[in-house]
Amino acid sequence: LGATIIPGLPASISERGTCLWTTENPTPNCWPTSGTMASGVYTQTRTGLIPGTTYSFHGYAINLVGLGYSPVKTFTITAFPVLADPTDADVATTSATIGATVTSLGFPASISERGTCLGTSPAPTANCVASGGTITGAYSHAQTELIPGTQYFYRGYATNEVGIGYSL
Repeated sequence: LGATIIPGLPASISERGTCLWTTENPTPNCWPTSGTMASGVYTQTRTGLIPGTTYSFHGYAINLVGLGYSPVKTFTITAFPVLADPTDADVATTSATIGATVTSLGFPASISERGTCLGTSPAPTANCVASGGTITGAYSHAQTELIPGTQYFYRGYATNEVGIGYSL
């Protein structure tokens, strides 16, 4: 999380940080940052956030005149499975071995299926073939009956009870 402090008078900043809250608990949880207290961009890492939860936050800074806040922003911690870039090997005239790597099961931490989707347009979500397995790690399978001279796009997918996560 972070914000940008725009230079102003007086320029002496005594504290800056971020305030974080959920819609269920609207009381902000504010943490000061460490480091140089100056204008410009600052960030800080928050841990222990709950997947599937929507959070709101804003930055703050204190100088001799008082306390100022940045505009409120919101984000949601993803609960979908996360996949790395897809992989390919043994590319031939009418076949290829394609796959991906599940790097996170998402939340809840289990997947029911993983595999690849293949098509002639970018980011396919149809023509998906399960590759077996319900854990993190690399997987692949042979894709046959490809048409010579055709440009194919593919990506990995993994499904949990929240939804489907795709690789690039």
